[in-house]
Amino acid sequence: MREETETKTEKETTDRESETVIFPKRKKARRRKNRNVTQSRQAALAFEGETASRPHPYRGPRRSAISIETTNFESGMHIFTDGACEPNPGPGGWGFVVFDEGARVHCDSGFSIASTNNRMEMQAVIEAMRWARNAGASKAHIHTDSQYCSRGVNEWRQAWKRRGWLKAGAPMPNADLWQDIETKLTGFPLVVNWVRGHSGIVGNEIADRLAVAALKRGRDLERRRA
Repeated sequence: MREETETKTEKETTDRESETVIFPKRKKARRRKNRNVTQSRQAALAFEGETASRPHPYRGPRRSAISIETTNFESGMHIFTDGACEPNPGPGGWGFVVFDEGARVHCDSGFSIASTNNRMEMQAVIEAMRWARNAGASKAHIHTDSQYCSRGVNEWRQAWKRRGWLKAGAPMPNADLWQDIETKLTGFPLVVNWVRGHSGIVGNEIADRLAVAALKRGRDLERRRA
């Protein structure tokens, strides 16, 4: 992968043909128990060396990002991203899919032989930003189901930047990718939203399948080389 300097990566591209997509009405997501949500969030943050900033569970992005409840995915350009890693850490895959006015216009995916789930989530966002910038799609909305990514972009990034991307005097986890995101957002700001994964959102489900398929390609390649 282009952005990961410390791991050996390869990248493959998926079919990019356009197709019309009819988005089903989103069903109301079931409320999860506060305890389970809190534990899941804390576990994800702890893996990357981060701690929760507030004791109550995360209920979605703050005002800096648009809520899924008010987003019409059939209007405008929307890029859905996802990452996968099995085991974590271990081989990983990322993917993103682009919809413009409800039509699927582009998708891409890739893998890393050695990574983490958070890095793959971030790499998917980075690749989506790269595509949007090259396409001149400044009004595109990027949607990730990773709270680590969405909150990192919308809430934590500026503080990390002021501290020089350091934590306790050492480079913070994933500093290289966060600096890449900061560079891509400079002069070409994009909206990054959080969406609930596996909740019936077509774009999110496709991005998930792309990431998992890319992970399997990377794993199969590694096995053939062994």
